[in-house]
Amino acid sequence: MNMIVLQKGIALIQVLLITAILSVLVLYFTQTSRQQVALAIYADVKAKAAIHLENSKNNIVFALLTDDRNQTKNISLDKKLKWNFYGKPFAIDNSTTATIQDISGLLPIHFLDRELFLKILISNGIELNRATHVYNLIMDWQDYDTITSMNENEESKYGYTARNGYILDITDLSYIDELTQQELEIINQSYSVFYPGFFNPTLAPDPLLKSILTEAQFQQILSTRDGDLVNNEIFTQVTGIKEAEDLFFAPSNLIKLQLNYFKDDTKLDKTWIIQLDPYAVSQTPVNFLHIRG
Repeated sequence: MNMIVLQKGIALIQVLLITAILSVLVLYFTQTSRQQVALAIYADVKAKAAIHLENSKNNIVFALLTDDRNQTKNISLDKKLKWNFYGKPFAIDNSTTATIQDISGLLPIHFLDRELFLKILISNGIELNRATHVYNLIMDWQDYDTITSMNENEESKYGYTARNGYILDITDLSYIDELTQQELEIINQSYSVFYPGFFNPTLAPDPLLKSILTEAQFQQILSTRDGDLVNNEIFTQVTGIKEAEDLFFAPSNLIKLQLNYFKDDTKLDKTWIIQLDPYAVSQTPVNFLHIRG
């Protein structure tokens, strides 16, 4: 009798063990399934966001190719929206913000004017000594030797190997450890590795414009920009700046376009450098020089 009871007890324990193992397996597969569903939903949301950005980019490029872009008219697919070409973000729908910068409004990073570079940093909150140091860092980064401006070895001085050559992308500067995020943003907003052959101050972004104008002139231009009143004549009246060699009040065909998507906790950013040729016959009218994101 005791043997029978013992056997029944062992059988019960085996059943309970098997049940526990099966329960653990069920929980595991349930959890795995939930994770797979979550990943699938995440991938689907990301894909839809990417498609949305691509459609938005294509619509903007189409408008740039077909509309007459000038200083007195803000082109737009939606007449309720105000476009600008000096890097001020604007919404194009309830999930997407665009930033369009005509690169003629930026300065070439490869040929730094020391005085102007220092003015840009100082006018945007960087102290003179620090601004001078940043200038030396960037010059040492792209010159062709391994010696600093103070005749020291660059790698020993800075703790990294400088590019010592042509900067291929403005984000190269992020590899300079000593540069702060604020300094990188000021430089990124004011300079470019691309250069259309002239500078257009009327399309300069705020950080750059602030450095080449007096405070009163800068504030007046800001107010006319916000009111959609700025044009070549008004700009000259306010600033006294006139067209000259390598300085023209005309848009270029080099555009920096950045789109930022944010909806339902999904965030996606993408940047394009676009070369436009609206009257191209034997070649594509759009050339993407750089894509990031």
